[in-house]
Amino acid sequence: MKIKVDSDKEPIERSDLEMFAEHRPVLLGIAQRMLGNAADAEDVLQETYVRWQKSSKAEIQSPRAFLITIVTRLCLNHLDRAHVRHEHYSTDTASPELLAAPALNPADNAALADALEGAFSVMIRCLSPIERAVFLLREVFECDYSDVARIVGRSDENCRQILRRARQRIAGRDVRFEVSSEQQEKLLREFLQATAHGDFHGLADALAKDAKLIADGSDIGMAPPPPVTGADDICNYLSRQHKELFPPSANLQRTAIEGVPILLTFLGSKLANALTFSIEDGRFQTLHLITCPLRLRMLAAQCLFHNHNHHDREP
Repeated sequence: MKIKVDSDKEPIERSDLEMFAEHRPVLLGIAQRMLGNAADAEDVLQETYVRWQKSSKAEIQSPRAFLITIVTRLCLNHLDRAHVRHEHYSTDTASPELLAAPALNPADNAALADALEGAFSVMIRCLSPIERAVFLLREVFECDYSDVARIVGRSDENCRQILRRARQRIAGRDVRFEVSSEQQEKLLREFLQATAHGDFHGLADALAKDAKLIADGSDIGMAPPPPVTGADDICNYLSRQHKELFPPSANLQRTAIEGVPILLTFLGSKLANALTFSIEDGRFQTLHLITCPLRLRMLAAQCLFHNHNHHDREP
Protein backbone atom coordinates (compact mmCIF):
# COMPACT_ATOMS: atom_id res chain seq x y z
CA MET A 1 0.00 0.00 0.00
CA LYS A 2 1.24 3.47 -0.90
CA ILE A 3 -0.12 6.74 0.38
CA LYS A 4 0.39 10.00 -1.44
CA VAL A 5 0.66 12.91 0.98
CA ASP A 6 2.05 15.62 -1.30
CA SER A 7 1.04 16.16 -4.91
CA ASP A 8 4.60 17.23 -5.81
CA LYS A 9 6.21 14.09 -4.35
CA GLU A 10 6.27 10.48 -5.35
CA PRO A 11 4.07 8.21 -3.23
CA ILE A 12 5.96 7.00 -0.18
CA GLU A 13 6.03 3.47 1.16
CA ARG A 14 3.66 2.72 4.02
CA SER A 15 6.65 1.49 5.99
CA ASP A 16 7.88 5.10 6.23
CA LEU A 17 4.53 6.17 7.63
CA GLU A 18 4.57 3.28 10.08
CA MET A 19 8.04 4.25 11.23
CA PHE A 20 6.94 7.83 11.86
CA ALA A 21 3.79 6.63 13.62
CA GLU A 22 5.90 4.43 15.89
CA HIS A 23 7.72 7.48 17.25
CA ARG A 24 4.79 9.90 17.12
CA PRO A 25 3.80 9.63 20.82
CA VAL A 26 7.31 10.60 21.92
CA LEU A 27 7.51 13.43 19.38
CA LEU A 28 4.11 14.75 20.40
CA GLY A 29 5.09 14.54 24.07
CA ILE A 30 8.21 16.62 23.44
CA ALA A 31 6.35 19.20 21.37
CA GLN A 32 3.46 19.57 23.81
CA ARG A 33 5.72 20.05 26.78
CA MET A 34 8.14 22.33 24.99
CA LEU A 35 5.37 24.57 23.67
CA GLY A 36 2.60 24.15 26.26
CA ASN A 37 0.02 24.35 23.50
CA ALA A 38 -1.64 21.40 21.76
CA ALA A 39 -2.34 23.26 18.50
CA ASP A 40 1.25 24.52 18.17
CA ALA A 41 2.52 21.03 18.97
CA GLU A 42 0.47 19.53 16.16
CA ASP A 43 1.80 22.16 13.74
CA VAL A 44 5.38 21.34 14.71
CA LEU A 45 4.65 17.63 14.39
CA GLN A 46 3.30 18.17 10.88
CA GLU A 47 6.45 20.06 9.90
CA THR A 48 8.52 17.26 11.42
CA TYR A 49 6.66 14.77 9.26
CA VAL A 50 7.23 16.88 6.14
CA ARG A 51 10.97 16.92 6.82
CA TRP A 52 10.92 13.20 7.51
CA GLN A 53 9.12 12.64 4.23
CA LYS A 54 11.75 14.63 2.33
CA SER A 55 14.73 12.99 4.04
CA SER A 56 16.91 10.28 2.56
CA LYS A 57 16.18 7.25 4.72
CA ALA A 58 19.36 5.50 3.61
CA GLU A 59 21.43 8.19 5.34
CA ILE A 60 19.55 7.99 8.66
CA GLN A 61 21.12 5.62 11.17
CA SER A 62 18.54 6.15 13.91
CA PRO A 63 15.05 7.32 12.90
CA ARG A 64 14.17 8.03 16.54
CA ALA A 65 17.22 10.25 17.08
CA PHE A 66 16.64 11.97 13.74
CA LEU A 67 12.99 12.73 14.51
CA ILE A 68 13.66 13.87 18.09
CA THR A 69 16.35 16.21 16.77
CA ILE A 70 13.98 17.73 14.21
CA VAL A 71 11.04 18.20 16.59
CA THR A 72 13.22 19.70 19.34
CA ARG A 73 14.91 22.18 17.03
CA LEU A 74 11.57 23.19 15.52
CA CYS A 75 10.22 23.79 19.02
CA LEU A 76 13.24 25.90 19.94
CA ASN A 77 12.80 27.94 16.77
CA HIS A 78 9.13 28.36 17.58
CA LEU A 79 9.84 29.56 21.12
CA ASP A 80 12.48 31.98 19.88
CA ARG A 81 9.90 33.99 17.98
CA ALA A 82 9.01 37.08 19.98
CA HIS A 83 5.25 36.79 19.61
CA VAL A 84 5.29 33.17 20.73
CA ARG A 85 7.02 34.10 23.99
CA HIS A 86 3.90 35.95 25.07
CA GLU A 87 1.34 33.43 23.84
CA HIS A 88 2.57 29.87 24.36
CA TYR A 89 1.82 29.51 28.07
CA SER A 90 -1.88 28.79 27.73
CA THR A 91 -2.93 26.16 30.24
CA ASP A 92 -6.43 26.13 28.75
CA THR A 93 -5.13 24.51 25.57
CA ALA A 94 -2.56 22.19 27.14
CA SER A 95 -3.42 18.61 26.24
CA PRO A 96 -3.15 15.66 28.63
CA GLU A 97 -2.80 13.23 25.72
CA LEU A 98 0.53 11.76 26.75
CA LEU A 99 -0.54 10.92 30.28
CA ALA A 100 -4.17 10.17 29.50
CA ALA A 101 -3.14 8.21 26.40
CA PRO A 102 -5.26 5.48 24.91
CA ALA A 103 -3.82 3.30 27.66
CA LEU A 104 -5.96 4.88 30.39
CA ASN A 105 -9.68 5.28 30.04
CA PRO A 106 -10.22 9.05 29.61
CA ALA A 107 -13.72 8.81 31.07
CA ASP A 108 -12.38 7.26 34.27
CA ASN A 109 -9.13 9.19 34.36
CA ALA A 110 -9.89 12.72 33.17
CA ALA A 111 -9.48 14.40 36.55
CA LEU A 112 -6.23 12.58 37.25
CA ALA A 113 -4.79 13.32 33.82
CA ASP A 114 -5.73 17.00 34.15
CA ALA A 115 -4.13 17.20 37.59
CA LEU A 116 -0.88 15.56 36.53
CA GLU A 117 -0.65 17.49 33.28
CA GLY A 118 -1.52 20.77 34.93
CA ALA A 119 1.11 20.31 37.62
CA PHE A 120 3.76 19.41 35.06
CA SER A 121 2.84 22.43 32.93
CA VAL A 122 3.21 24.75 35.92
CA MET A 123 6.50 23.16 36.92
CA ILE A 124 8.21 23.35 33.54
CA ARG A 125 6.90 26.82 32.75
CA CYS A 126 9.65 28.42 34.85
CA LEU A 127 12.35 27.12 32.47
CA SER A 128 13.85 28.91 29.48
CA PRO A 129 13.44 27.20 26.07
CA ILE A 130 16.94 25.66 26.15
CA GLU A 131 16.51 24.54 29.77
CA ARG A 132 13.15 23.04 28.88
CA ALA A 133 14.62 21.12 25.96
CA VAL A 134 17.58 19.74 27.94
CA PHE A 135 15.38 18.87 30.92
CA LEU A 136 12.79 17.03 28.84
CA LEU A 137 15.29 15.18 26.66
CA ARG A 138 17.47 14.08 29.57
CA GLU A 139 15.08 13.64 32.52
CA VAL A 140 11.89 12.53 30.80
CA PHE A 141 12.97 10.88 27.55
CA GLU A 142 16.34 9.60 28.90
CA CYS A 143 18.51 10.71 26.01
CA ASP A 144 22.26 10.43 26.50
CA TYR A 145 24.09 13.68 27.18
CA SER A 146 25.90 13.30 23.87
CA ASP A 147 22.57 13.10 22.03
CA VAL A 148 21.13 16.03 23.98
CA ALA A 149 24.23 18.10 23.15
CA ARG A 150 23.96 17.27 19.46
CA ILE A 151 20.25 18.07 19.35
CA VAL A 152 20.47 21.47 21.07
CA GLY A 153 23.85 22.41 19.62
CA ARG A 154 25.74 22.66 22.92
CA SER A 155 28.63 20.76 24.50
CA ASP A 156 28.07 17.82 26.84
CA GLU A 157 29.36 19.82 29.80
CA ASN A 158 27.21 22.79 28.92
CA CYS A 159 24.15 20.54 28.81
CA ARG A 160 25.03 19.18 32.26
CA GLN A 161 25.20 22.75 33.57
CA ILE A 162 21.90 23.63 31.90
CA LEU A 163 20.25 20.58 33.47
CA ARG A 164 21.60 21.47 36.92
CA ARG A 165 20.25 24.99 36.49
CA ALA A 166 16.86 23.65 35.37
CA ARG A 167 16.66 21.36 38.39
CA GLN A 168 17.53 24.25 40.69
CA ARG A 169 14.85 26.45 39.12
CA ILE A 170 12.23 23.74 39.54
CA ALA A 171 13.30 22.89 43.08
CA GLY A 172 13.35 26.59 43.92
CA ARG A 173 9.63 26.81 43.26
CA ASP A 174 9.17 24.60 46.34
CA VAL A 175 5.70 23.59 45.20
CA ARG A 176 4.15 21.35 47.84
CA PHE A 177 1.06 19.22 47.59
CA GLU A 178 -0.09 17.91 50.96
CA VAL A 179 -2.67 15.29 51.83
CA SER A 180 -4.53 17.00 54.65
CA SER A 181 -7.74 14.99 54.92
CA GLU A 182 -7.83 12.80 58.03
CA GLN A 183 -9.82 10.20 56.09
CA GLN A 184 -7.21 10.15 53.32
CA GLU A 185 -4.44 9.89 55.88
CA LYS A 186 -6.11 6.93 57.62
CA LEU A 187 -6.80 5.09 54.37
CA LEU A 188 -3.29 5.60 53.01
CA ARG A 189 -1.78 4.37 56.27
CA GLU A 190 -3.91 1.23 56.02
CA PHE A 191 -2.72 0.71 52.46
CA LEU A 192 0.94 1.14 53.47
CA GLN A 193 0.52 -1.38 56.29
CA ALA A 194 -0.91 -3.84 53.78
CA THR A 195 2.12 -3.40 51.51
CA ALA A 196 4.46 -3.96 54.46
CA HIS A 197 2.81 -7.25 55.43
CA GLY A 198 1.75 -8.42 51.99
CA ASP A 199 -1.82 -8.91 53.16
CA PHE A 200 -4.34 -6.82 51.25
CA HIS A 201 -7.44 -8.77 52.25
CA GLY A 202 -7.84 -6.55 55.29
CA LEU A 203 -8.32 -3.62 52.92
CA ALA A 204 -11.72 -4.83 51.75
CA ASP A 205 -13.54 -2.59 54.21
CA ALA A 206 -11.47 0.40 53.03
CA LEU A 207 -12.59 -0.12 49.43
CA ALA A 208 -15.98 0.84 48.03
CA LYS A 209 -17.98 -2.21 46.98
CA ASP A 210 -17.84 -1.04 43.35
CA ALA A 211 -14.24 0.17 43.56
CA LYS A 212 -12.14 -0.10 40.43
CA LEU A 213 -8.42 -0.63 39.80
CA ILE A 214 -7.29 0.62 36.40
CA ALA A 215 -3.83 -0.24 35.07
CA ASP A 216 -2.20 1.45 32.10
CA GLY A 217 -0.47 -0.45 29.31
CA SER A 218 3.20 -1.34 29.56
CA ASP A 219 4.00 1.43 27.07
CA ILE A 220 2.41 4.39 25.30
CA GLY A 221 -0.16 3.23 22.77
CA MET A 222 -0.40 -0.35 24.05
CA ALA A 223 -3.81 -1.65 25.04
CA PRO A 224 -4.34 -1.72 28.82
CA PRO A 225 -5.46 -4.81 30.70
CA PRO A 226 -9.13 -4.88 31.69
CA PRO A 227 -9.93 -3.03 34.91
CA VAL A 228 -10.36 -4.95 38.16
CA THR A 229 -13.75 -4.18 39.69
CA GLY A 230 -15.03 -4.87 43.19
CA ALA A 231 -13.35 -4.70 46.60
CA ASP A 232 -12.68 -8.44 46.91
CA ASP A 233 -11.26 -8.77 43.39
CA ILE A 234 -8.97 -5.77 43.93
CA CYS A 235 -7.67 -7.23 47.19
CA ASN A 236 -7.02 -10.57 45.47
CA TYR A 237 -5.23 -8.84 42.60
CA LEU A 238 -2.98 -6.80 44.90
CA SER A 239 -2.20 -9.87 46.97
CA ARG A 240 -1.18 -11.82 43.86
CA GLN A 241 0.90 -8.93 42.52
CA HIS A 242 2.38 -7.89 45.87
CA LYS A 243 5.92 -9.19 45.35
CA GLU A 244 6.10 -7.69 41.87
CA LEU A 245 4.62 -4.32 42.79
CA PHE A 246 6.09 -3.90 46.28
CA PRO A 247 9.22 -6.07 46.66
CA PRO A 248 11.00 -6.01 50.06
CA SER A 249 13.84 -3.89 48.63
CA ALA A 250 11.43 -1.19 47.41
CA ASN A 251 11.33 2.29 48.88
CA LEU A 252 7.79 3.65 49.03
CA GLN A 253 7.30 7.40 48.98
CA ARG A 254 4.02 9.22 49.31
CA THR A 255 3.07 12.48 47.68
CA ALA A 256 0.06 14.16 46.11
CA ILE A 257 -0.59 16.39 43.12
CA GLU A 258 -3.48 18.83 43.33
CA GLY A 259 -5.07 16.72 46.05
CA VAL A 260 -4.62 13.38 44.24
CA PRO A 261 -2.73 11.03 46.62
CA ILE A 262 0.09 9.12 44.91
CA LEU A 263 2.22 6.23 46.16
CA LEU A 264 5.60 5.98 44.40
CA THR A 265 7.52 2.70 44.41
CA PHE A 266 11.26 3.07 43.87
CA LEU A 267 13.77 0.29 43.23
CA GLY A 268 17.02 2.07 43.95
CA SER A 269 16.75 5.40 42.16
CA LYS A 270 14.31 4.10 39.53
CA LEU A 271 10.58 4.71 39.80
CA ALA A 272 9.13 1.23 39.23
CA ASN A 273 5.41 2.01 39.47
CA ALA A 274 2.95 4.49 40.93
CA LEU A 275 -0.52 4.16 42.39
CA THR A 276 -2.97 7.03 42.53
CA PHE A 277 -6.10 7.00 44.66
CA SER A 278 -9.48 8.65 44.46
CA ILE A 279 -11.38 8.59 47.74
CA GLU A 280 -15.13 9.06 48.14
CA ASP A 281 -17.24 8.76 51.29
CA GLY A 282 -14.28 7.57 53.33
CA ARG A 283 -13.34 4.68 51.01
CA PHE A 284 -11.05 4.06 48.06
CA GLN A 285 -13.14 4.46 44.90
CA THR A 286 -10.61 4.25 42.06
CA LEU A 287 -6.98 3.17 42.01
CA HIS A 288 -4.81 3.88 38.96
CA LEU A 289 -1.70 1.75 38.57
CA ILE A 290 0.94 3.42 36.37
CA THR A 291 3.68 1.20 34.97
CA CYS A 292 4.36 2.72 31.53
CA PRO A 293 8.05 3.82 31.59
CA LEU A 294 7.36 7.12 29.81
CA ARG A 295 4.51 8.08 32.13
CA LEU A 296 6.64 7.13 35.13
CA ARG A 297 9.47 9.38 33.95
CA MET A 298 6.98 12.22 33.54
CA LEU A 299 5.66 11.59 37.03
CA ALA A 300 9.14 11.34 38.53
CA ALA A 301 10.12 14.63 36.90
CA GLN A 302 7.11 16.25 38.56
CA CYS A 303 7.56 14.78 42.01
CA LEU A 304 11.24 14.41 42.73
CA PHE A 305 12.10 18.10 42.65
CA HIS A 306 9.39 19.13 45.10
CA ASN A 307 11.10 17.74 48.21
CA HIS A 308 8.62 14.90 48.63
CA ASN A 309 11.12 12.56 50.22
CA HIS A 310 8.98 11.05 52.95
CA HIS A 311 9.65 7.34 53.51
CA ASP A 312 6.25 6.09 54.56
CA ARG A 313 6.60 2.31 54.43
CA GLU A 314 5.38 0.88 57.73
CA PRO A 315 7.81 -1.47 59.56
